[in-house]
Amino acid sequence: NPDKFRIEAIPDRKPTAEVVIPAGMTEEVTAEATVTLGVEAADDRGIKAGSIEGLVFPALTNEGPDEFDESEPEGQSRSIELTLSRIEDDDRVAAGDSRTLPLARGTRRYRIMEYSGTMRQTVSSLLGMEKPPKPGARFQFFAQVKDIGENVGESDVVALRVVTPEELRQGLDAGIGVVRGRLGGLGGPQGRR
Repeated sequence: NPDKFRIEAIPDRKPTAEVVIPAGMTEEVTAEATVTLGVEAADDRGIKAGSIEGLVFPALTNEGPDEFDESEPEGQSRSIELTLSRIEDDDRVAAGDSRTLPLARGTRRYRIMEYSGTMRQTVSSLLGMEKPPKPGARFQFFAQVKDIGENVGESDVVALRVVTPEELRQGLDAGIGVVRGRLGGLGGPQGRR
C-alpha cells in the first residue's frame, strides 16, 4: 500500500516596502543638504532588487503659475539602485519580533524575511542635477522592491521639497513652538498631583 502525501501550493506573495527615513510624507531640505533615505522591505521568499523611483519637479518661476525654470529638467524620472541587506533571524528574535504569517488554511506558518537599506546623497545628486536645485524644486519618490519570483512591491510616495535655509529655520521654529505648547499643557492641575 503506497504512502499518500498531500501537497499544498503556497502562493508567492508580493513583497512590501516602506520608506522609514524620512519619517513623514514630506521632508523639507536645503539645496546643499545631504539626505539620508531609509527603506525597510519584507517578503516570503526573498528580495532580489531594490530601488528608489521618482520624479524631479523644478522650481516654478515668477513668470506664471505653470512656468518652470528651464535650466532644470521638468518631470525628469530618476531610478537609483538601493542595496538591501537581510535582517538576520537572530536580530529579530533579540528584538522580540519573530514574524510569521498564517497559511490560507490550517495552523502552519511560514517566516517572513525582512530587509533594510539606507543611502546618503546630496540633494543635487539625488535629483540628478550638476548644481544645487533652486528653492521650490521637489523630488517625489517611492521605494520599489522585487522578489525572487519577480513580484514587485512599492512603498507610499514621499516628497522632498527644497526650501531656503530661512524657510527651514521657520518650519523648525514652528515645530518647536507646537512642542512647547503641548509640554506647557502638562503642567496643569493633573500634572501637579
